[in-house]
Amino acid sequence: MLHKSIAPSDQVYLQRLGEEVRKARRGQRMNRKSLAARSGVSERYLAQLESGRGNISIVRLRHIAQALDCPISSLLDRDITATRGHDRKNRIALIGLRGAGKSTLGRLIADELGIAFAELTERIERSSGLDLSDIFNLYGAEGYRRLEQRELLSVIDEYDACVLASAGGISENNETFELLLANFETIWLTATPQEHLDRVVAQGDTRPIDGHHEALLELKAIMGNRARDYARAEHIIDTAGRSVNEVMQQLLDRLPLNSP
Repeated sequence: MLHKSIAPSDQVYLQRLGEEVRKARRGQRMNRKSLAARSGVSERYLAQLESGRGNISIVRLRHIAQALDCPISSLLDRDITATRGHDRKNRIALIGLRGAGKSTLGRLIADELGIAFAELTERIERSSGLDLSDIFNLYGAEGYRRLEQRELLSVIDEYDACVLASAGGISENNETFELLLANFETIWLTATPQEHLDRVVAQGDTRPIDGHHEALLELKAIMGNRARDYARAEHIIDTAGRSVNEVMQQLLDRLPLNSP
């Protein structure tokens, strides 16, 4: 049974933390008794931790990290957060605004590398049976963010190696964005606001044409709000005025992919 005195999002966090501890222990072919002996932590506590009932102090540390606007990993020993490095290098996430080329380039890179391609928005629509506009109308932004995090976790569980085209607003949910950064090699695809807008129109969405000036101003504001988060990516590639092949080659040159 999870803590009743903490927020639902913290309960989810403890549950996920427990799953990661259990997965790591099994990966080492170790039972709880052996881990308890090696770590100096009681079997009872390990059982609680793995079942999602970890000590409330773990949640408090998470709150401190959020208050400091920094990932919880930066407050911990680097060795603690290095266990999934191999998987992370084999998962590639493309981030950026709509029109950045995430889907187009993502599919091409995945084909070139012979690994899976996943588009987060497409997975959300498929799993929910609704298109994005209906999701927002029925469940609001908060409901959408829950689906987004669920699908991101699903991608992490399904693939040791893949290319992910993330949704443009993934950085707006701090917990989900931290999850992305911790489990993927991230690449920010950027361009000028005008070029982003032109690409959206070229994709068949003619809505910005009617209010072009307002759409451009709104796009600039969104880019300004998200730039700080996007800039946390390991790589930043400017696609403005460049061909798909040029950008693709630069992406492939940047990727520190391990053998899947």
